[in-house]
Amino acid sequence: MTEYYGSEFYDPQVIEREEQKFNQPVIWVVMIINALILVGVFGWGIYTQIIRGEQWGDRPMSDAMLIIMAAFFITLTVGIALIFYYMRLITEVRYDSLKVSYKPFFKKKFEYKDIKSAEAIKYSPVKDAGGWGYKIRKGRRFYNITGNLGVKIVFRDGREIVIGSKEPERIVNGIKKAADMQGYEI
Repeated sequence: MTEYYGSEFYDPQVIEREEQKFNQPVIWVVMIINALILVGVFGWGIYTQIIRGEQWGDRPMSDAMLIIMAAFFITLTVGIALIFYYMRLITEVRYDSLKVSYKPFFKKKFEYKDIKSAEAIKYSPVKDAGGWGYKIRKGRRFYNITGNLGVKIVFRDGREIVIGSKEPERIVNGIKKAADMQGYEI
């Protein structure tokens, strides 16, 4: 039956559900280092120019512009970190359709009548997709956040998608079960 990874979510229409998030330590290390550098550089600039009253750099900005630029870049860095923190790939195998949500950006709904095949695969996100995230490469759409396992879906019109999954066999079995219940063979 359905396991709800780190969520209080429950919907009786859902056969299988998987939720993934960006949890690679290297992403967070890079963001923290970037934030520390920005705070350090702008903090030193504000200290030097505003508190000590000395020019900061060969062509210093006005005090107001220095504060605005510091606030802008620090806010931008924190904003990007928050997007990564809240970003989720949610795959729901529902009785009526397959839903893929890439929060906070978009949701996709795929009807079982349109699916020709679904299989669990192992792939290289960097080589095959060009990295993690939402990618379009070689006519195939990739929805992935972590790992190298996924569900490859081929549609009756020839389109293909790959959905990253920690347990692709479970998702494939759910898709086949739901499609069978609607009278479609996958």
